[in-house]
Amino acid sequence: MYYFQQFDQILYTFDENLYDYKTVVDIFSRVDVIPAVLQNSLIYYPYSVKDSDDATIIAFKYYGDSLRHWIVFFANQVVDPYFDMPLKEADLENNIILAYGSLENAQANLYQVVQYVNVTTTFGGTSNTISYVSSIEDTYSYNFATNALEPITLPSIEFPVINKGSTTVTFPNGTVVTTDTQWVAQSAYDYLVAQNESKRQIQLIDKQYASTLETELTSLLSS
Repeated sequence: MYYFQQFDQILYTFDENLYDYKTVVDIFSRVDVIPAVLQNSLIYYPYSVKDSDDATIIAFKYYGDSLRHWIVFFANQVVDPYFDMPLKEADLENNIILAYGSLENAQANLYQVVQYVNVTTTFGGTSNTISYVSSIEDTYSYNFATNALEPITLPSIEFPVINKGSTTVTFPNGTVVTTDTQWVAQSAYDYLVAQNESKRQIQLIDKQYASTLETELTSLLSS
């Protein structure tokens, strides 16, 4: 199904003084296609986007029809088809070069310091680890002994890791909780690559519902 063929057409001009109106697709039309679909986790299929993929390729591989790329966007609430999906490696590197001049500059540019806290709970021979990730915003800490702010020693690109240590607490019921904290310097390059990778895991609506979605979209836009 051609997605934009379902939309109404309107007359539009760039210069009202010339009355040179063109017939264009009304891309501002909005409809809510089966809202319950987005809340039903049972109908989704997890998919990892490969570097060779785009929405049309994914739609062809899974739905057998590249024109169903809009279902890929709908399932993942994609607004910007370019930046809301993972960029191909070459495109990502080109964007980094445009922003920082070169990949080397991006790798040498400190973007942020990330704190990783791993909390491991052990009880009855079974262990479970939960990781917490946050960025460090403050560069000073308060020294209660001197009643003054003191600069924090942060990791750098040259020395990217500071281990803040490990603490272990044993509770009366035998539960042992160990907390390991680490500060890691993250370059602009590493940050942008990580952000891109975070978009790689998407979800696809089960192929058996594809025809129903197309019918619903056509019905709503024609009403």
